Amino acid sequence: MTQQEKLSTPPVPVRSQRHKILTIVVAALTVLLVVPGALNGGLFTVVFIFLMVPAFCLIRAYKVRSGRRWLIISCVLVLGQAAMAVSGVSNQGATAWMLILLTVYSGLWIYWGEEERRFSSTKRWQAAENVAAMNGTDVWFVNQASPSGSETRVVLYTAGRDPWSTAVWGTVRPGMLVVLNPAREILYTTWS
Repeated sequence: MTQQEKLSTPPVPVRSQRHKILTIVVAALTVLLVVPGALNGGLFTVVFIFLMVPAFCLIRAYKVRSGRRWLIISCVLVLGQAAMAVSGVSNQGATAWMLILLTVYSGLWIYWGEEERRFSSTKRWQAAENVAAMNGTDVWFVNQASPSGSETRVVLYTAGRDPWSTAVWGTVRPGMLVVLNPAREILYTTWS
């Protein structure tokens, strides 16, 4: 790679120090909460109690186009855990501290999952912008798409420009990022 190419290549996104620390914290808490219960023979209970919210957060973080339903389910579960914790504290129950810990643990997982999802999206945008920069064109967001033979009628958006209604050669779907050449052929696509 020449010096000019190094200067013109945008930096690859990296996780923030805060996100790296949070990753270590949620991983350590998971091990501390899950392993003792699993070793005592309560694997199903441990998985159900401690790993349901993390599982939903992982699906939301890494499955492209997963939607908000996983976040909503996780938030409802955390609200239920918080309600049980408040009830446990007011009744001076023996498990109140564990319910408080579980609520904090689940809340940390939700926060971590949203940060990881944001980072993954930034990486996909950066990859599309790199392809666009190499080809002297723009990255477009596909707002609407309707296939028509070998073409797809689309409404595209990009920063600082009016929406563009056109046809592209190939297949794209709403929610994708697309880089086109002057002949409206697809050079690169990915999910936003």
